[in-house]
Amino acid sequence: MSPLKSFTIDSFEEFISIIEKTNKPQYLFDLEDKIICEIALIMNTHGKEKAKEEILKIKSAVLVKIDSQPHVRTILRSFQSSMNAAISVALDCL
Repeated sequence: MSPLKSFTIDSFEEFISIIEKTNKPQYLFDLEDKIICEIALIMNTHGKEKAKEEILKIKSAVLVKIDSQPHVRTILRSFQSSMNAAISVALDCL
């Protein structure tokens, strides 16, 4: 079962731990899609200030420094760069 089904933004570090244990870093690509869709939904359904608050909450959760295993570290950095770009664009559009 994919750990993505039970993912919440507050469990990001736990999610990374599961990826390391299962040796399936490709789950980060699925998570990336899920978070980008969530950001788009927030932008369309919340007011400007509430959307900004929610997006900054996502940013603080996914852009933390995580000490991960080498086989996950590179893809995690790529994921975080992508998330940083998506969040920056979303905040600029608000």
